[in-house]
Amino acid sequence: MARENPLWGYRWIAGEFASWGYRMGASTVWLILRKAGLEPAPRRTGSTWSEFLRVQASGILACDFFYCDTVFLKRLYVLFVMEIALHTRP
Repeated sequence: MARENPLWGYRWIAGEFASWGYRMGASTVWLILRKAGLEPAPRRTGSTWSEFLRVQASGILACDFFYCDTVFLKRLYVLFVMEIALHTRP
C-alpha cells in the first residue's frame, strides 16, 4: 500500500486498515514499513534539496530591490537580479 501511494504515511495506512475493519496501531505499521525498507512518507517521493537545485539551477534567479541615498541627497533605487547556474567541469 505504501509503494502504491507514496504520499501516505504510517498513520494514514493504519486509518485505511481501520476503515476496512482491521485494527492496527500506527506504530505497528511504522515497524512494518521500516522492516520493508521504506522511508517515511515525505522522503519516499521527490528529490533531495541538492538534486532539486542541480536540476533547476539554469532557471533560478535571485533578486533584490533596495535604495541608496547619495551624498547629494538623491535616492537611487536599485533592482539587482542574478542568475544562479551550476558550472560543471568538462
